[in-house]
Amino acid sequence: MTNKIIMHINYAERSFCSIGTQTIDDICRFAAKTGFDGIEFRGALPKELSVLSFREYAEQIAAGKKKYGLSEILFGIGVRECLNAD
Repeated sequence: MTNKIIMHINYAERSFCSIGTQTIDDICRFAAKTGFDGIEFRGALPKELSVLSFREYAEQIAAGKKKYGLSEILFGIGVRECLNAD
């Protein structure tokens, strides 16, 4: 078994694009072209895509995954709400 290489969405945003100026399709194409097996997208809908429902966001990601042959899609969530003083 080989380890999968996952691109965090921050890498795409710092490398060439950001959601809102590039499409999810562009981000998926970039990940596949540069050799990543998948992408970790934000678990919450980015403010730049607030015109979409979360379902539409997920559907665009699923379409990009299929179109570019990505094998892994992850959704990150913030941990700020999980932390406490303990």
